[in-house]
Amino acid sequence: PIPVPTATPVPTATPLPAPTSTPTPGDIAIDPAGDWTYVLDKRNQLVQRFGTKGEFSRAWGVQGDRDGEFQAPGTIAIDNSGFIYVGDIESQRVQKFDERGNPHWEALTAVP
Repeated sequence: PIPVPTATPVPTATPLPAPTSTPTPGDIAIDPAGDWTYVLDKRNQLVQRFGTKGEFSRAWGVQGDRDGEFQAPGTIAIDNSGFIYVGDIESQRVQKFDERGNPHWEALTAVP
């Protein structure tokens, strides 16, 4: 099972909300160096980061449509520079984050 973090603030990123229900792990991505594994928690609208031994490191995200927020995170990817991309199915957008969870930009993917 994936550990559920308790509510603690995440420095320079959106505070970690207390999980309101059992996590629903979604997509998984591993950084290029192999140091961090990022897991989407689809039910709690979170990105969670774990170390090489499975230890929890940090999390970010809450339900919403603003920067760093998710409605239905569906996919996650990491580029060679270590930036994390999260595709949100419900909001029809992709957000880019640094390794600490700070948002860098978003791109809307909706087609009129």
